[in-house]
Amino acid sequence: MAALEPIDLPETALIIGDNFPTHDETAYAREAESQRGSALSAGEAGGTALAAAKYTDPQFRGLAGSALGEALSGHHRTLLADEGRHRNVAAWMDLGAENIAQTKKAMNGIVADYHATYENLTRAAQDETWPQTRLRQEKDRAVAEAQARVAAARAAFDDRHRMVSAAVVSGDDPQSAGGDTSTGKGKQSPPASELDARKWKPGDKRHMPVIAGPSGLGPANPWGEPGWLEIGSQSGNFVRKDELPHVKVLAPGALGPATVSDEHGNLDPYIELGPNTGVWAPQSDFPGAKFYAPGTSDKPPFGWDEFLPGSGIYLWHGDLVREPNSPHSADPGTYPQSAR
Repeated sequence: MAALEPIDLPETALIIGDNFPTHDETAYAREAESQRGSALSAGEAGGTALAAAKYTDPQFRGLAGSALGEALSGHHRTLLADEGRHRNVAAWMDLGAENIAQTKKAMNGIVADYHATYENLTRAAQDETWPQTRLRQEKDRAVAEAQARVAAARAAFDDRHRMVSAAVVSGDDPQSAGGDTSTGKGKQSPPASELDARKWKPGDKRHMPVIAGPSGLGPANPWGEPGWLEIGSQSGNFVRKDELPHVKVLAPGALGPATVSDEHGNLDPYIELGPNTGVWAPQSDFPGAKFYAPGTSDKPPFGWDEFLPGSGIYLWHGDLVREPNSPHSADPGTYPQSAR
């Protein structure tokens, strides 16, 4: 199967520019298979060395026999470590392939979305007899929004690709690198910071929300601290207020806030943090996130967790830290398992 290419539509070059990954996801997949083959070979050789070491011990006496058995056991340990490293590298290469393919698909999808939007604009212009200047303005706005989405996708891709590249060199176990909460092993989450809105800013690690269930009780709101925001009436889903600095709470079902522009003129649309919750935040409050329409069949690549149930906002698991103030579960277990 060939590597994915930019979608062949007008305006593709204008919208994507040079952001489309030049990496070949199929080459990463082939290397992953090669690494799995090397792991198998190392494991088989290690088994042979271990069997020889066990045979040698009772057959030889004295220093020579002990030295030979020790050497074979050491060889077995080396091969066992090689097997693990090859398996780890294979898992990271799989993640690299997914990251490349998903980013390419996302960018092609953004171009397709733009064309659907532009078709709707041209129909509206004909039906409502817009002046050409208005259609041009609306088209420019749609192009700018698509370009901003592509830039965000590229930034997220670069972050993930740097992590994969470093892990391939180190040979770290993906489970340990990301944290496997099912076994209690792996890296621990960094200590949570105080609830202090003066400290947290978009781009910092974000605390996991407290999921208490419908009408569930949320965390305490100590005096002098920013406190918590329930995402939807009686939803039981609570998020730290200071980690949604530009949130707007409207009536459920109401039209969302108007799209704003950042200091560079890039469009920054508001997204609802769950269907019919009435709680909206700009995409800029979630830098590096992947956004999916609620209910869509599209899924993010391995290692991304949905921030709130049904929100369609997916964050890299390494950008989330455990919420120490949750009264429900000390470990919500949102980290992914290793890719094997």
